Amino acid sequence: MFTPAISNIALYIDPGTGSMLFAALIGVFSTVLFFLRKLFMKLKYSGIGAKDPAQAKKAHDIVLFSEGRQYVKCFEGIVDELEKRGVSATYVTMDENDAILKKDLKHIECICPGNSVKTFTYLNNLSAEKLLSTTPGLDVYQWKRSPDVGEYIHFYHAMAPTGYRLFGLDFYDTVLTVGDYQDEYLRELEDMREIKNKKLVPVGCTYMDVLAEQIRNRKAEKIFDNDNKTIIWAPSWGASSSLRNHKVIIEALLRSSYNVIVRPHPQSFKVETEIIDEIRKEKSSHENLYLDEDPDNFRALSTADLLISDFSSITFDFMFCFGKPVILTNTEYDLSPYDAYWSKKEHWLTKTVGELGYRIDVDKLSEIGELVDRLLKDEEKKRLREEYKKRLWTNQGSSAAAIADYLTSGKRV
Repeated sequence: MFTPAISNIALYIDPGTGSMLFAALIGVFSTVLFFLRKLFMKLKYSGIGAKDPAQAKKAHDIVLFSEGRQYVKCFEGIVDELEKRGVSATYVTMDENDAILKKDLKHIECICPGNSVKTFTYLNNLSAEKLLSTTPGLDVYQWKRSPDVGEYIHFYHAMAPTGYRLFGLDFYDTVLTVGDYQDEYLRELEDMREIKNKKLVPVGCTYMDVLAEQIRNRKAEKIFDNDNKTIIWAPSWGASSSLRNHKVIIEALLRSSYNVIVRPHPQSFKVETEIIDEIRKEKSSHENLYLDEDPDNFRALSTADLLISDFSSITFDFMFCFGKPVILTNTEYDLSPYDAYWSKKEHWLTKTVGELGYRIDVDKLSEIGELVDRLLKDEEKKRLREEYKKRLWTNQGSSAAAIADYLTSGKRV
């Protein structure tokens, strides 16, 4: 009698088929996970748990949404301009310490719904003709488009056109740009993703207008007692930031005869605390090293003679508002989480700053003294910075009025 030896049968799947099956399983798992996450976010921010989501259904003409006090320089001029014109609007912030909440305003209602969950719940149930914000990621993360908002409008608070994370501006209706040069990058992304073209309107940059006004009217405050030249190192944050090379950079700068200001990105104080603590320890043993933790960057920038950064937009604040030179460290920059990754053009910020200043490899920072001296005396680079400033920065000094014009008329300014 024949008995099949089932226990001895070996099932064989060739490596190619196995890889395909494994990839398919991963794909199914990822799809289910993404669906569940999206469902969770929708339930979390759709109005469940809101204090009174019905209040957002009040009919608003114009709504300004700010994430908090760090964006006061972006919004205050717009609020003041609308108030001066007697235009009714609502200013929404998720920061109870936002200074705009304390302003004496007759025509602008200022509210703080609460933390991010409460604020996004409020916004997701909003009814308004127009909503203006600097916040990217509309309809990507927790902030969802409300069917009762007529037009979502984003305005830039920095010069770089593609510095946001993936899909940052895809679901806005209108983008108010710093200048026309940003259009080609935004159109490129729209074409590649086959999404609807947004309305693009050049208005300038309120943040830089405020900074330029401060420079004209506020006396510079010294940080160091000596008369040595001062270098400010202002890295961005994250895995690609030059902050990860802080030891090498600080050591190289301290070997020079310059005063050194280290101004990390505000986000570094939240998510890169170990590095910040190391810099604090280093500071205690060097009198010509200063760690700037002031939310307002004016004092540090006005003190410095030259700025070193990686891919932070502070480079343009320094070049165009203060008229001073910049050096970029050639940091390995992982663009994959950003919209810039999709662009076939050279990375705009590093290209432009490279033309207006100098670039240097971190391992060649021993030459920093010679490079700083050369750049401080470079009249051609200075001329180029002035030329780019005029060409790129629209409506210098009047961007808030340009934005108010658009909000109240909808016509191209």
